[in-house]
Amino acid sequence: MNVSNKLSITLSIAICAFALAIAGSSSPAIAGSAKTVLKHAPIQLLRDRDGNAVADVSGALESPNWSGYILAKFQTGQKYKAITATWTVPDVVFQGVEAASAEWVGIGGFCKNEQCNKQKDIDKTLIQLGTAQEAIGTSDLQYFAWYEMLPKAPVTTPLAVSPGDVITASLTCEGKCKGNARWTFSFMNVTTGDSFSKTVKYKSPNLSAEWIEEAPISGNNNVVPLADFDTAVFSDGTVNSDTANLSNADGVVMMNPNGQTSNVSAPNASLDGFRVCFGEGTLTPCFDDGP
Repeated sequence: MNVSNKLSITLSIAICAFALAIAGSSSPAIAGSAKTVLKHAPIQLLRDRDGNAVADVSGALESPNWSGYILAKFQTGQKYKAITATWTVPDVVFQGVEAASAEWVGIGGFCKNEQCNKQKDIDKTLIQLGTAQEAIGTSDLQYFAWYEMLPKAPVTTPLAVSPGDVITASLTCEGKCKGNARWTFSFMNVTTGDSFSKTVKYKSPNLSAEWIEEAPISGNNNVVPLADFDTAVFSDGTVNSDTANLSNADGVVMMNPNGQTSNVSAPNASLDGFRVCFGEGTLTPCFDDGP
């Protein structure tokens, strides 16, 4: 994606001590000196000294919190009212520091326009659903499914998920999808046969669609360490009921401020999926070689 002349974003680097907590219907929390609920945030972009967005050698944008693929209205001319994908819940590894990672599909949270040179040019709306992993200790690994409608807190669903489970997630807006529209979150755990759905009302400008591997943020808006998920594979991606038709230019890679990375492969042969690869310090070479 050619996004230029954006406002510099100061990245906070913080490594906190975390402990899992669940309160009512809100998502698990990672707690340091004060307990905070992990959140899923709009994209942050790494920038050079002139404020321009930084890209890797393949042309993929670099972000401290997102990796994956993004389709934006300012490039495609489309507004987005439906998105789907299938992935396998990864088995995370505790690497000596408490960490989290999440796989999700969503609409919103990216740049409103190609210039995107001011913070106000980032779409603050984001409606999304996915799975998440928290590595609290060697024998304390947590897996769960969730949905979120910014600025509200994420909600943990009752759908049980485990490493190796194949998950299909979809987000669909009814009718013309204008104003405070009706959206439906749908999960299918293909492995267990269990499912979950929820219909809500949410107002979105429908400006982008995403398939993302994310490092969530803490309550003080610091990007948390990315849990070691090894690899994750997204497949069968659709938008507005059509094949995603991804290209290399739609990619974004993660350079987490705590030292971890998440690289993406080129789109698969059907242009509806890709592989994501965890790394430390530098981007790990990542190639799509099937599920």
